[in-house]
Amino acid sequence: MLIFVRGLPGAGKSDLVSLLLKFPPLKDSLRLDPDRVNLADPKFVEFVCGLPPKLIPKRKIYRFLLRQAEAALRQGRSVIWEQPWRLTWGLYITIENLTFFLTGKEDITKAPFQSVIVEVFIDPAKAWRRVAERFAEGRHNLDEKAFEQFVGELEGCGHLNLPTVRIAGDRVAETVEEVKNLISRLLGKEGN
Repeated sequence: MLIFVRGLPGAGKSDLVSLLLKFPPLKDSLRLDPDRVNLADPKFVEFVCGLPPKLIPKRKIYRFLLRQAEAALRQGRSVIWEQPWRLTWGLYITIENLTFFLTGKEDITKAPFQSVIVEVFIDPAKAWRRVAERFAEGRHNLDEKAFEQFVGELEGCGHLNLPTVRIAGDRVAETVEEVKNLISRLLGKEGN
């Protein structure tokens, strides 16, 4: 299973993923987040050595995460990929790429894994306050102008026709059950 957790920076994505990783069907999942990639990690350094040198850093990180997702899916592990995913074509292309890597076909209807979208929504002003606190502490590299761009560009994803659940980022602990229920239904298992 490939679970995309998307929403504004500061929406509560990381809090949600931390809770999902405690859910028995997902406890062995691979957690992917571009903000958590250690650029000094020898595995990352080795991987990027094989990429075109002019490729921008965020594309290098994306490709690294994509290959990690491929490896996990090949092993039968679920993948939880958290990032804003502001443009929905990124979700589609990621599914298409992984389908191709795993099957040799670009038709996402032939994907050997189930894709799920979890949208974490929150009032943009509240999300900005969270981001601004992290920015002041040096834990976030997003300034207000970049944040406003995210807000303006965040697309809905209903047109992708994938199982989707929307939860409130300021009430993650209370709404995580909605995500667990969807995942349980898709896996054909009862959730705990």
